[in-house]
Amino acid sequence: MSAYPVQASSPCEPSGIRPYVDFTVDPGQPRYHTNKNKGQLTKLQRQTMGQPSAGWLPIGLTLTERGLQFGLTMRQQQLSDHSYCSEVASVQASLLYHRIDVYIAREYPRGSCQYNSIVDHERRHVGIYHDTLAEFAPRIENTFYDVLGKMKPVHNNDPERALQHYMEKLERATAPLFDELDRVASSRNASMDTPENYRKEQQYCLSW
Repeated sequence: MSAYPVQASSPCEPSGIRPYVDFTVDPGQPRYHTNKNKGQLTKLQRQTMGQPSAGWLPIGLTLTERGLQFGLTMRQQQLSDHSYCSEVASVQASLLYHRIDVYIAREYPRGSCQYNSIVDHERRHVGIYHDTLAEFAPRIENTFYDVLGKMKPVHNNDPERALQHYMEKLERATAPLFDELDRVASSRNASMDTPENYRKEQQYCLSW
């Protein structure tokens, strides 16, 4: 028996019960680090985001790790030939940032004008990540409902492979949205990181 036979020849009939979806959003909380100097931040940025602009050393940096965690519970019926009819009963999913790390160059002591300016700038980057995640969350949740609503029962002799089949379909369906989310967040963050904006922000402190 093949892993995922053509549904038209399947002996399985849909139960008609719509899968329950528990979808949550966890924007995450930033962690602040002041243990790296400007040279170390340059190296960190190069490793994670690419080469910084020529002649520019980062004095602040925000790095994030986004993810989607989800698990499925299955509704399964064993047939007389010991094969199974499997369909999704419920989904628990969490759209989240695993980490939000904010770095402030250690050349600028806590409480100084420069430190406060950097923190303010990086907090706006954090806000962009949070806002973009919240903006895309309903679209990702709706994709779950759309895909689950179109799924037919899987006739299979291995319930674990049926579970993997459904998870892969959900991952493929949401992947384009995550690509778009990341592009939008990157574009919005880039609009803040311009020479004009840096000069404007640095006017608030007497020296750098």
